[in-house]
Amino acid sequence: MNKTIRIKDKLIPYKTSWRKVKNVRFEFKTCQLHVVLPLKMKDEKKVIKKHDRWIYNNYIKIENALKSSSDMKLYGKRTLKEFKALLVEKVSILSGEMNLCVNKILVKKMTTNWASMSHKKNMTVNSYARMLPEEFIEYIVHHELTHLIEKKHNEKYWDIVRERYGDYKRYEEGLFKYWFIIHQKCREK
Repeated sequence: MNKTIRIKDKLIPYKTSWRKVKNVRFEFKTCQLHVVLPLKMKDEKKVIKKHDRWIYNNYIKIENALKSSSDMKLYGKRTLKEFKALLVEKVSILSGEMNLCVNKILVKKMTTNWASMSHKKNMTVNSYARMLPEEFIEYIVHHELTHLIEKKHNEKYWDIVRERYGDYKRYEEGLFKYWFIIHQKCREK
């Protein structure tokens, strides 16, 4: 059931679900908040009130990203087959440069990430990434390959990313914006 809650000057749409989880989780799906609660917790308004600053700040961040992204173009003509071929090419080039090996490249719809790297060296890439400009796809591949060197997003990790992408924050910010642009477009269809 979709509901709304007012935080400061914003009326924020949200939905609540209860799952077998230990802790409360907040996720934004475009401009809708999804509150995930442990099965025994019933009062979502109390939890939302406790975290209203985080919710408000992230809602504003997403709103601003959508407003400032009007000049960003999606690459909507790339087929899944073309996308997979592009990924194979990028992984081959970058893994060669970094002296790394990837076991498999998988493409699937993902709900929270652009990509992931498993401990078995399988790279999974979000099928929505096929709508991104090629430079962002390459960045995602490099980002995931870096996890084969350093698992966590710590200082060492970002130092490795920075070697190739000195302006990596521009890519991270761009991917944040593209995430919400793509999901908003997909909701409109």
